[in-house]
Amino acid sequence: MPTDAATRTEFRVLGPLEVHDGESGLVDLGGPVQRSLLSRLLIARGGVVPVGRLVDDVYRGAPPACAVATLRAHVSRLRRAVEPGRAPRTPPCLLISRPPGYALAATDVDALRFEELVRNAEGRPAADALPLLDEALGLWRGIPYGEFCDEPWAVAEVDRLWEQRAAAVERRAQALLDLDRPQAVIGDLEGETEANPSRERLWCLLALALYRTGRQADALAVLRRAASRPGRRPGTASGAALRTLEADILRHAPCLEPVLAAVSHTAVSHTAVSHTAVSHTAVSHAAEARRERRPLRGRERELAELTTMRPGTAPVVAAVSGEPGIGKTALLAAFREDRARLGHLVLWGGCDDAGEARPFGPWRQVLRALLRRCPPADRSTLRDLLDDVPPAGTASARRGGAVARCLAAAAREQPLVVVLDDLHRADPASVELLGDVMIHLRAVPGDTPVTVVAAFRCSPPPGTTGHAAEDLLCALARYDLVRVRLEGLDSRAVRALAADAGVTLDEPAARRLAERTGGNPFFLREILSGRARGPVAATVPAAVAELVRR
Repeated sequence: MPTDAATRTEFRVLGPLEVHDGESGLVDLGGPVQRSLLSRLLIARGGVVPVGRLVDDVYRGAPPACAVATLRAHVSRLRRAVEPGRAPRTPPCLLISRPPGYALAATDVDALRFEELVRNAEGRPAADALPLLDEALGLWRGIPYGEFCDEPWAVAEVDRLWEQRAAAVERRAQALLDLDRPQAVIGDLEGETEANPSRERLWCLLALALYRTGRQADALAVLRRAASRPGRRPGTASGAALRTLEADILRHAPCLEPVLAAVSHTAVSHTAVSHTAVSHTAVSHAAEARRERRPLRGRERELAELTTMRPGTAPVVAAVSGEPGIGKTALLAAFREDRARLGHLVLWGGCDDAGEARPFGPWRQVLRALLRRCPPADRSTLRDLLDDVPPAGTASARRGGAVARCLAAAAREQPLVVVLDDLHRADPASVELLGDVMIHLRAVPGDTPVTVVAAFRCSPPPGTTGHAAEDLLCALARYDLVRVRLEGLDSRAVRALAADAGVTLDEPAARRLAERTGGNPFFLREILSGRARGPVAATVPAAVAELVRR
């Protein structure tokens, strides 16, 4: 068993090799051979390293004459250095002779402590995980194993430690974002992305932090830099994550907003970057607590149209349409917050624009969130919606009935709101399912206080196979449809937006800006943001140009 003196010996490898003794401080390890020998034994993590292997590694394949005897002399001197309190002729407890070589029985190693802290942070809420990750990353002092990091016997271990550190940096950044502290993320990740350019999750986390601090143009620039960096293979799945996050930033997707730190890190983590992190997570508003949102300017009438809908014995349905950037998602988010304040359960499903639409994409999100509260009586009917299996076309009618029954059962316990955003990007099966669900909801006996709100563009993007607004409206028109079409903001709303951005506009300037932008809130915010930072350039803001290009 190790003695008390041995247990006070601390080995540090997360930087230049150091050994600290509890009584005398920093230990003099001797020359480079003994330092190399100690590093080689530490990398073995308590395992026995044969004498022949030590000779080859320590002397780099060119051992001196009598190499074995020389190595034993170095081992003896190294024992005295790391176990200064060991009495003469007593067996060593740290650097142990064990056929066919030697082992270092060290347990107080900063690399082991680092791994333990990171492991303990897994699965904890952000507030609990953050101090553990701070302590873990605070153990790092530089390149692992210092001067020996490029030795053939050290490279694999050094790379492994760097990988674990990068993962810990990502987890810490996610924890800070979950705690709504994006500013603390930016400074750290700007350096980390340059040091680890291949880790796209770092880039996504940095972009999300910039977005949450109001720096949308900078967030988009980070994503473009990540997508164009040398050596990245185009068309990879991770590249799709960058594109999806970019699209979400351009349309101010609600899934980019922070959530309560009280929600477990496992449930929240990666909502905001690896687009498992920044995907359209469908969760109830009861599980979300959003930071104070920017005021909804110029949409009071449209919001009132939605909030005055009152589901009773039958469901109600609304359609929100408009051009890109006109504020559909912002209106839906304000409606969601209003319903949540009334105690309604709000479920959100969205469609991204990264490649081909996934079958039943928005419905999968809605149902997976709902079924945590209300498991279906017959899961087999919804298997293709819940388990990522190919959809079975023959089950279409039964599927719509099963979804309707799930919604109705949940609504009997708590009024239910289903929001389907960007439905123009949805696959045909999702739109067909919406019609089927509405038919079956009307037929469900008893009260079904369900509100369904679908949002889509007035026309699909050029060159796509998206759904025209008329097609979607035809599927919903028979259900006393509330139609909300968003137009451009007037000069009064433009002046209010300008005041939010710290810019003062008189009435003529507001009218000119409304005409120039068509009253599009996204265009207005980008132009006003640039004006707030200084003189407005003649060029179109980058984020506006990107949306127009798309």
